[in-house]
Amino acid sequence: MPLLSGTTFVIYACMKKICLPVFLLVIPWFIRAQDTLDIRYDVNLETMAIIYNLSDAGSFLFEHNPPPRAMLARAITNRFSDLSDHEAVQWVNYLYEHDMVDLYDIDLSLYMTPLPEFRQYAPFPEMYYENDSLSAEEVQAIFDSCHAAVRRFYQDAGLEDFFRREAAPLYKKMMQELSGVRPPENYLSAFRSFYGNSADTYSIIVSVTSFNGIGRSRKITLHAEDHIYQFVSADPSTQSANIDLDHTENITIGYTDPEYFREIAVHELIHTAFERPLRYDSTNLLLIERLSFLYNAPMEKAMNAQGYYSWSQCLDEHLVRLGEYQLSMLTGDTVQANRYLQYCISERGFIYLPVLQNLMEEYINNREMYPDIASFLPVLLDAWWRSEQPEFD
Repeated sequence: MPLLSGTTFVIYACMKKICLPVFLLVIPWFIRAQDTLDIRYDVNLETMAIIYNLSDAGSFLFEHNPPPRAMLARAITNRFSDLSDHEAVQWVNYLYEHDMVDLYDIDLSLYMTPLPEFRQYAPFPEMYYENDSLSAEEVQAIFDSCHAAVRRFYQDAGLEDFFRREAAPLYKKMMQELSGVRPPENYLSAFRSFYGNSADTYSIIVSVTSFNGIGRSRKITLHAEDHIYQFVSADPSTQSANIDLDHTENITIGYTDPEYFREIAVHELIHTAFERPLRYDSTNLLLIERLSFLYNAPMEKAMNAQGYYSWSQCLDEHLVRLGEYQLSMLTGDTVQANRYLQYCISERGFIYLPVLQNLMEEYINNREMYPDIASFLPVLLDAWWRSEQPEFD
């Protein structure tokens, strides 16, 4: 199963394995943003969220996270309950049952042109084509069949009219909430500078229809340009528990806490800097395996409690959390940076952060030698192996 390193489940963290205005906008595949942050919803993703919510994967999420969790997603999903046997839902069930998608892979819809066309314009990450019994071409053919069913679901459910009219007040409310939690603009320039990242656009995708408390990241390359998407679903702790879709003025969508929004958005952004060098670089993979002795029983227990089930995930999450600390320092929020670092160490079990913090000084002080984080990772991983390691108290 494709288990993404850039995946966050807030509160719930279990996996099977391991358009701004009120009116609907047709968003192009990407918006050139450079150091400007684009925050918007995406009709493709909103549609896939409804389909996933109706599927076995969605049922699993709802059953294991009982009310009052995700009441808005439940209410919207109930609106389309008569389509629970639709072919698009059955295709998602098939993909999930055969480990071809993750528990909530709704953000794969970002690889598609806008509905109602919904044509794949860029290949999915390589791991989606890794299958013991199917060729890459056969895998793609299965996805293509699913995409055709999604197009029909969009039509059969009347989603164009739903998004344009019935759900319009919800999207208006969401964008009003987002105006108060937007991250500081300088965090993008800090990210680009610190990690040597040269992506062409950056977008945060928000959602009304999706299960709440989820973060994902995607880097999509198109015509030699990189486009980074960070999916941040609503905050479970602030989203309304009582939902009346006929009186949306009383609903809180769940984008009112700046700390929640910053943590998920920045966290997912940093994942994009590490995904390729940690997953596909053969030298790094050998060095990561050499460090696997650090994934002892106490560390495994601490990570499993947060939804991380392997040493590679544990390592990745250490690096990303250190990055959150470093970006907070670079953007001038030193109090929050130090508070967050200590919280990760003492409350979340990321005890190797002090070691990594010291080792990163080599990178910080020698940027001419290391123009980006990928060039430094082999040095970091080797030095980590040679370092004295802390233990759980």
